Amino acid sequence: MANNNHCFIAIDTTLKQLDAIYSDLIKEASRSESLDTLSKKLKSLDVTANPYLWLLCSWLFSLLKNGRYLQAPIKVGHCSGLCRSLSKPFLAVFSTCDLGLLSGEDWANKLNESAEMFTSAQRKKYVYYFAQFLVETNSVRDLCLSDIDVIGSSSEVDANLISPSHIDEVLEYLTDHIHDGVVYQYAYFLLCFAFTAAYAGMKLQN
Repeated sequence: MANNNHCFIAIDTTLKQLDAIYSDLIKEASRSESLDTLSKKLKSLDVTANPYLWLLCSWLFSLLKNGRYLQAPIKVGHCSGLCRSLSKPFLAVFSTCDLGLLSGEDWANKLNESAEMFTSAQRKKYVYYFAQFLVETNSVRDLCLSDIDVIGSSSEVDANLISPSHIDEVLEYLTDHIHDGVVYQYAYFLLCFAFTAAYAGMKLQN
């Protein structure tokens, strides 16, 4: 976590900094240039001095670098939209906290509190995606994804959410067996159709 010794920072200040970063990323001609720009900003004093900003920008960087939907990289604008949507609820709950002093249980409780600020069920899932990032990057110790209750219960989350990397693996497996029978063909097309429909619904809600 960047800069453990800090004063609490106004939400509006962090949001303005984020907006400036989003604007800079959109101006870049390519994804690699956007990643390079954001990488430099993550090391800049303005960002490292604000732990809330640094954490949100780190997630944005992860989305830009690793985020995929149906085997295609998530567009820069959509990555920024995910981060923008999460930022206000996240800051509303966490901006008065010293992030370095929070336990894993504290993080889970506060992330669930952040999720309650969303009226859209789809957007509540952004909190879960953010929590996955925190766990996978070891940004928060002892945070359990099973404690993130964005749908109604941890079991529902586990049953209904699938990561882009898992989608890639399933599609790759089905592609390898596409000539082994119609079951594999149907499964491939149904998976593509399901996530295309889910993405269309998410775009409409946004």
